[in-house]
Amino acid sequence: MGGCRIRADLSFSHAVPKAERTGHTVALGVDWGLNTLLSAGAVRRHGDGTITALGAGAQFRAAGVMARQHRLRRLGERLHGKTDAYEHLIGEDEDHHLVAKHAVLEG
Repeated sequence: MGGCRIRADLSFSHAVPKAERTGHTVALGVDWGLNTLLSAGAVRRHGDGTITALGAGAQFRAAGVMARQHRLRRLGERLHGKTDAYEHLIGEDEDHHLVAKHAVLEG
C-alpha cells in the first residue's frame, strides 16, 4: 500500500440555540456588487442605543480576476477576427500561404 492515500468527506454540524427576536447586540452586514464582489462589516448595539463598528470590515475585490477575464475576452475576439480574415483571404485556394496559420489559429 505504499503511496496510497485514503480520503474521507465527513459532514459536520454544530447545534446552535434558536435565535431570539430581541436582545441581539451584534449584527453582520454583507453586500455584493460589481466593483467590490463582497463587502462585510460587523456592528455592536450598546444599551444606550448607540452603534459602533467592530473592526474595519472586510472586502473581496475581484479586480484582478475581472481584468483577466476582460483581457482574455478581448484576445479571443481578436483571434476570431484574425481567423475570419484568413478565411476570407484564403477563399477556395488550398495552396494559399495562410492555410497553415489559419489551421494553427483554429486549433
